[in-house]
Amino acid sequence: MSCLIEYREGGPHAHFQARVPAPFAMYGHDLAAEVVKSWAREDGYWCDALPWTPYPPGKA
Repeated sequence: MSCLIEYREGGPHAHFQARVPAPFAMYGHDLAAEVVKSWAREDGYWCDALPWTPYPPGKA
């Protein structure tokens, strides 16, 4: 099982998602938490921490 994180920069045309891969027992929860904290701090780390893709998939 993985964790899905999404963000939006404007309307539906700018909706993105990324999956934090399992196993969470090793590092997944930490990575998800760091991405969310980085977004809240507006420090930019979160932008490159995961491979963001347009949502829904196939939308560009």
